[in-house]
Amino acid sequence: GVTEVQTCALPIYEILDASDLAQVDRAVSLIARAEHHRYFFDKLCDARWVGPLAAKGFFRRPPPLVPVPGGPYVKIPPWPESRFLARIAGSATEEDQGRIVDIALALPDTANVSVHQDLAAIALAVPPQLAVRFVPKAKKWVAEYTFFLIPLRLGELAVHLARGGYPQEALGLARHLLT
Repeated sequence: GVTEVQTCALPIYEILDASDLAQVDRAVSLIARAEHHRYFFDKLCDARWVGPLAAKGFFRRPPPLVPVPGGPYVKIPPWPESRFLARIAGSATEEDQGRIVDIALALPDTANVSVHQDLAAIALAVPPQLAVRFVPKAKKWVAEYTFFLIPLRLGELAVHLARGGYPQEALGLARHLLT
């Protein structure tokens, strides 16, 4: 009921405001329910949590597309973890940006375009020398549900790479987009 959410949300709120990363175990124990999980990652703004949360098994399994019964449609669930990484990538330290990119690139391939959009946002938020590592994955995303913002984001990524000193990679990505 309402009381249960209020008592659980308060400790999560306190943990989010604390600067003590020793609270990771406590946080993980409090985010077992989907709504707490989503709240935690939507409110978390500190890149220092990325490593400890990754060590606890987060950032490994993006949600798959969910078929809608009786039709050719699918639901595209957002993934709180990838949204968190995309949100903090631009303001993270160089070391944390490297960790975020490593995590993003280690994800298994997914057809979930919501996750693709978050990963493209990460690539756009980090320096070109890190963003260029996304090109092989980005080329795969082009074939998936192109009515989303993926082609636009990947065009922006090509510009980001060209301006950052990676013209060959930018051209390769642009060619792939235009094909």
